[in-house]
Amino acid sequence: MFLRTNKKTGAQSSLIVHWSSALLAFLSTKLLRKMIRNLRVAAGICPKVLQRRTVHIEKRIKDLGLNLPGQPADPKGNYFQYSMLNLSPNRFLVYLSGHLPIKADGTMLKGRVGENFTLEQGKEASKIAALQILASLQRACNGDLDNVVKIHRITGFVNSTNDFIDQAQVMNGCSDTLGQIFDVSIARHARSALGVNVLPLGVPVEIEAIVEIDLAKNSK
Repeated sequence: MFLRTNKKTGAQSSLIVHWSSALLAFLSTKLLRKMIRNLRVAAGICPKVLQRRTVHIEKRIKDLGLNLPGQPADPKGNYFQYSMLNLSPNRFLVYLSGHLPIKADGTMLKGRVGENFTLEQGKEASKIAALQILASLQRACNGDLDNVVKIHRITGFVNSTNDFIDQAQVMNGCSDTLGQIFDVSIARHARSALGVNVLPLGVPVEIEAIVEIDLAKNSK
């Protein structure tokens, strides 16, 4: 009886050790995967899309004291405000045409940085153009900017004098605004800032963008 009890106890102990080891291995693997993903998100390698976001982007824009303009008028030329490349059933890469610094009340900023526009005024124009981009992007996102997954690239053209060399600082008005509105993992982007001697309608900046969206993001 004593030996049989020992054998039974030993078998139970072995079983407990086996399942404990298996559980530990599972938890370790899960924790490791989470750590790797967090590191990739922090490094900007991949957007953080698996965790549902709780911040409504349109509300955040208002909380920042910014005014998102209404939907921009359709272009008068033979082109679109944006074009969408289908990556998967609900995922798209949105190519946004150049957007101008038009305020929510319809006022268009005009001028040349370094001539009749200061650096700070140029940055403000860049910020306003960024909000115009978001207005078009909102339309592509079916009215919900929470569907934005990643801002991949921003290209800015700055109407400036020949001796003005701070085009990159002018474009910070756009980049900083996007960084305030979206999480860093979404807003951090590749960028070019180009100086030109004239832009359509005499505006100080024109900005285009490439953005990835997921129209099923809020259902995840």
